[in-house]
Amino acid sequence: MKKLTAVFLAFLMCFLCCSGVSATGNKKLKFKDDGTFRILQINDFQDNQNTDARTVAFLNAILDKYHPDLVVIVGDQLVPGNGMSVEEIRTALNNELQPMENRHIPFIYTYGNHDHDHDATLDSAAQAAIYDAFSMSYASHNGPDPGTYNNVIYGKDGVTPVLNIYMMDTHNWNPAGWISGVDETQVQWYKETSDALKAQ
Repeated sequence: MKKLTAVFLAFLMCFLCCSGVSATGNKKLKFKDDGTFRILQINDFQDNQNTDARTVAFLNAILDKYHPDLVVIVGDQLVPGNGMSVEEIRTALNNELQPMENRHIPFIYTYGNHDHDHDATLDSAAQAAIYDAFSMSYASHNGPDPGTYNNVIYGKDGVTPVLNIYMMDTHNWNPAGWISGVDETQVQWYKETSDALKAQ
């Protein structure tokens, strides 16, 4: 199943690391003073501009219950198919991201195949511009494509790197009719980034 692949390949496993840089400007993810850092993973909104009110209500409820320090969105935010306009895509993403923005909760994201269904209207870079217009977007975009990058999470001192999250775009259908998945460019970037983190 596509989402299981995305969840696995999004590498929402947090690697212990010694150092690293995430190009998020002045934004920095760090552990709380009590030494905790809570991550909430979300996938498969699969929504359009008419966002289901139950989806928003559920998201609001879990954000208020668990108070995550970071929301990780791993793909298929948009409905399957390619019939959405730019404004409809913008509205759908706004509806999905506003709960984090309203609560000042950082989020990062990558794409699933259904997000790429809309590449003819807005490709991944153009979609990233919508996400990154939100002040709570912490996507570093330091990888080979807009949906592939890593974010370092620092200790409570805000200086010592403790965890690293890799996000991997699993792309869309290839000419053979299969999900393209992670490509060699991404694998090479991951190896180089991982080696650099270990060396540092």
